[in-house]
Amino acid sequence: MSRSFYLSIRFLPGPVRRPVSLAYLLARATDTVADVASTDAAVRLNVLERMGQAVAGRTCGALAGELAAIADGIDHEGEAALLRQWDALLAAYAASPAEEQVIIQRVIEEIVSGQSGDIQTFEMNASGCDVTSLADAAALERYTYQVAGCVGRFWTEILVECVGAKCIRGDVSQQVALGVEFGQGLQMINILRDLPEDLANGRCYLPADWQRDAGVSPDDPAAMWAAAEPWRRQCRRWVNSGIEYAAALRGVRLRFTAVLPALLAQETLEKLEQADWSALEARVKVSRRDVRRLMGRALGFALSGG
Repeated sequence: MSRSFYLSIRFLPGPVRRPVSLAYLLARATDTVADVASTDAAVRLNVLERMGQAVAGRTCGALAGELAAIADGIDHEGEAALLRQWDALLAAYAASPAEEQVIIQRVIEEIVSGQSGDIQTFEMNASGCDVTSLADAAALERYTYQVAGCVGRFWTEILVECVGAKCIRGDVSQQVALGVEFGQGLQMINILRDLPEDLANGRCYLPADWQRDAGVSPDDPAAMWAAAEPWRRQCRRWVNSGIEYAAALRGVRLRFTAVLPALLAQETLEKLEQADWSALEARVKVSRRDVRRLMGRALGFALSGG
């Protein structure tokens, strides 16, 4: 869902756009390191830990050279360039107001923890089977929180810091809870959509205990996808929290930026719900034409007050 975040950030009000953009770039940098298959897992874990320490302001040794070396093994020019700009990102972060730094540090710490746990589970502590799965629903909920749900918390906290609690109708703590579920829903979309690719790479985020209860396994992925309706329902509940989250915001720009990812997620989920295994393998995605249509819907939602 990176495209939806990019579109949303572009339309944020000025006071919020800078800290959100900075946190997004820091998280994209750590995510890039976590995903570089050409670099040994132990090396990536070490670099991720030190990136988190750097954001926390702790001494972690020079990272620029190691990140540049990792960047050399990346085909995507934008991601490679981002790693080479790590020191510039840290300088921008250090120049941010202290209150914003605290909020950014907290979300990066959670994200790095989730990324590190992912490497440990699927690469360093793999079961020895062809496919390693998360253990249970609690592990899946923890993972979706660490890599995405915490972003919903961050988004709310940074809005309150930069704009004030007046930007939210109702209770801020309730808005935080909705934001967490919203983020988890966006990550669950990725998990469902990427199931064929993940299985091919020896990982499965749909829990092992559910697989046993449902009588399915990665050996028959089509049957697993057909039985995954409970996870599609859970995803829809979380994504619908995003609509409720957006409706509670004051201001056209804020409502637009919040509801657009939710609408894109709903559209993707509808396509996933209609897809059989062969369609899933062919890759389910929202077209550019659909994105333009949903941007119109998002604007209508924002102008109408949600």
